[in-house]
Amino acid sequence: MILVDGGKGGGQIVRTALSLSAVTKKECIIKNIRGQRGESGLKAQHLAAVKAMQQLCHADVTGAYEGSREITFIPGNIEGGKYTVDIGTAGSTTLLLQTLLPACLREDAPVTLIAKGGTDTLWCPPSTHFQQIFLKALEKIGVKTACEINRYGFYPKGGGQISLTILPSKQILQLDFKERGKLQQTEIYAIVAEQLKERSVAERMIETYQKILPESKAKIKYVPTLSSGCSLQSVEQYENYAVGTGVLGDVKKSAEQLGRECAEATKRLQQEKGVDSFFGDQLMIYLGLAGAGEISVPEITKHMQTNAEVIEQFLPVKILLEKNKIKCVKK
Repeated sequence: MILVDGGKGGGQIVRTALSLSAVTKKECIIKNIRGQRGESGLKAQHLAAVKAMQQLCHADVTGAYEGSREITFIPGNIEGGKYTVDIGTAGSTTLLLQTLLPACLREDAPVTLIAKGGTDTLWCPPSTHFQQIFLKALEKIGVKTACEINRYGFYPKGGGQISLTILPSKQILQLDFKERGKLQQTEIYAIVAEQLKERSVAERMIETYQKILPESKAKIKYVPTLSSGCSLQSVEQYENYAVGTGVLGDVKKSAEQLGRECAEATKRLQQEKGVDSFFGDQLMIYLGLAGAGEISVPEITKHMQTNAEVIEQFLPVKILLEKNKIKCVKK
């Protein structure tokens, strides 16, 4: 039984531990969940991940309730087929899918996950980044998926839906996310609720963005949603992989402000090497599963340090965190 200290960080510790417990079939106890946070214990978003993983791998779980500071997770076997998970709030569907995805890789039949909730929410990978950047990066290391964003969902009502099919991928290739190569094209995606169409929110965001980065190609979608909202996401395709950055609608900010913020963030990202720190953190579990590889990042964060500690508890690897690099070697 692996003992994971959840007090060293937030929900990422819970998500990583669940993923790797399901992959390795190693039982675990996660104690002191979010112990250093103001409101410790499982919140609705984390509880949704626990229950979804329980359903997916037929696990025995104790302590699965909101506010719980300790859970025991004993994984069973995963069967191919279709699984639907409704978060019930605007909680992030992309974070949920990132938690469940690794567990499905080593199965013998495809698994389809249907996640309902928020698709574009604060502090979480937006749906466009998940589909156009994250999943494309996994394809580069041998992970085959098919993803459809069926409905978009913004805070506070959510109501979005993403369908993700994961094909069996017995072997994860060594990660190489160091040099990007030459920039081939920049696309900018504006996803905007239909309620905001009369105010031309998408066009105003794009127009401001393209004044700063005129070479970008715009893609605009006005979509039916339960809550009005918008997201703007850049996707920069380099020779070796894609990177990008985005902003979410804010009632205190104009469409022009959002377009400017996204363009300026994209320009900063262009000056960096490798992937951004959030993306690097998302790739770390696959670095561990591959057992080898390297990721270049702007900086090493505390989030990465705690993530590395959890990965090393489940897998026979050592995660080396250098100034601007994340490396993995087998123990």
